[in-house]
Formats: sequence, C-alpha cells, structure tokens
Amino acid sequence: MKTAISIGLIGFLFLFGSKIKLLDATAQEWVGGIQASGYGTNYKLTLKARGDNEVFQVDEIWIGEDYFEVSAKKNLANRSDQTYSKKDTVYVNVSVNLKPDGKGGMKKVGVSTKAKPKEYEGVGLLGYSWKGKKKYFVIRDVRKLQKLI
Repeated sequence: MKTAISIGLIGFLFLFGSKIKLLDATAQEWVGGIQASGYGTNYKLTLKARGDNEVFQVDEIWIGEDYFEVSAKKNLANRSDQTYSKKDTVYVNVSVNLKPDGKGGMKKVGVSTKAKPKEYEGVGLLGYSWKGKKKYFVIRDVRKLQKLI
C-alpha cells in the first residue's frame, strides 16, 4: 500500500509538482567552545537546479517558526557568486543560533519573523520563484549529522 502511494505521489509531482529536486537535507547541532559563544543548528539543503539563476531563484525559508532570507549558491567557497545553470547542484545554508542575552538567558540571533504563506507538516518551508511565479516546497525531514563541539 505504501509503495503504491509513493509511486502515485512521485508521478503526481513529476507531472504537476515542484520545480525543486531535493538531493539532501541535513541538520547539525553545534555548541561553542566558550561560554559566551552560544549554540545552534546549521541546516544545509542540497538541490538540483531545474533552471538557471534567471529562471529559478530560492529566496526564503522557514525553519519551524523562524524566517530567513536565503539564496542558492553553486560554489560554497565563493558565496558572493549566485550564478548557476540548469542541472547544477546548488546549496542553501541557514543557521538557527542562540547567544547569551546578558540577563542569564539565551536569545535567537539573525532570525526574523514572517507569516508563513501556508501551513505545512515538516521541518521547513522553502520559498522560490520559477519563471517569476512564487512557489513553495515543504522540507519534510532532515538527516541529522553528528553534533559539533
């Protein structure tokens, strides 16, 4: 039964679905080496570009309730270069960080709030544009990597 549902879902997505091909999604928790450095979780999405950077642009992501402006990058060593071609492997990175607030607690930094355009079940929601039309892709699950200490 699960196989039939999976095959049906794959067929539906192939015909009508997302322009996102998610190759991998990871989450890696980290803690800093000194008390004031904080802790957090780094998320990395690996995608296959279905079009070049003029046709396909990734621009936002929600991780839980946290909102981030993002962009897809082909070359992680040169993050200012946001050009890529159809079928290139591209990456989207985001980090949810907590730092000391100076009052004995922790606060999230670098996080914005923005209403989600739709409800979803999963880890996150990726916003992108395909040929000028806004679309969304649900990130159902992530592979958890070993914690960085």
